[in-house]
Amino acid sequence: MDVGTRALGLVAAAEKLLRTARDESIEHANTTLRRISHIAKRQRYHRGCRMISMPLPILGRLLEHCDLQDRIAVAQTCIALRLASRALPQLWRTIKVIDDCALSKAPDFFEWSYPRLVNVDVALTLHMDDPAPLASFDAFTISIFSRLESFSFAVSVYRGSGLHGEHLVQDAWDRINRAISSPAPHLHSLSLNFDGSHHGGNIYYLRSDFLGGMPGVLRTCALWGVRPSSIPGSCNALSMLETFDLIETSRILTFHDVASVLAHSPAITTLGLRARGFVADVDA
Repeated sequence: MDVGTRALGLVAAAEKLLRTARDESIEHANTTLRRISHIAKRQRYHRGCRMISMPLPILGRLLEHCDLQDRIAVAQTCIALRLASRALPQLWRTIKVIDDCALSKAPDFFEWSYPRLVNVDVALTLHMDDPAPLASFDAFTISIFSRLESFSFAVSVYRGSGLHGEHLVQDAWDRINRAISSPAPHLHSLSLNFDGSHHGGNIYYLRSDFLGGMPGVLRTCALWGVRPSSIPGSCNALSMLETFDLIETSRILTFHDVASVLAHSPAITTLGLRARGFVADVDA
């Protein structure tokens, strides 16, 4: 979808959003509609520029409900909308990234919220014949990890079939693992989901230098399909955790696995476990 079409779609969404003002009060609706009545006027040329005259508070409210790709589309429509977007730094503190294109541009737009901490939700699909998403993720972690306050990262891996499928998925995880070893001294909450279950039964472990390998402010962590290092106490970034969720929907957990998790952080007060099953073992 081109930028102009996306911008027009956002205008339509704005008009729908403003109609809900009628439910609050007639006065509120009339005031709001008068302020943006000129948005609906037809223009012969550059129809996407109808957003230029939208009051800044209304534009901000609209963009708060958009993912990063939509916000970038608006900011790149024209100079006026770019300046308006830059005047709303709060929009670039909490964002959702749903594709490689938006991820590759994210570092530049995050600068608009500097020096504020940011909250990011990234969901990617990896196809093993396309290395672009991983390259974008490498650059993303280098540029933004030092400002992360909360981070949710979910990745699904496809097209790893055949004799080398499992090996390719492991390579993808190793690359992600190296990327998330970047220090994140302000990261308070983390959710990490790596779905490689379609390509074998490998267990994907975090490196000992995860998040820089140093204790930080991380207090809440959820790992889906990923486990801390198998060496007890080696993931220093997890040492101050208070709430920890371990989800292994495609595997069975043993008591020894649970004990290894607890060994990484003596401060855990809430432990959530979800697995295909639980079994006792002699090493627990």
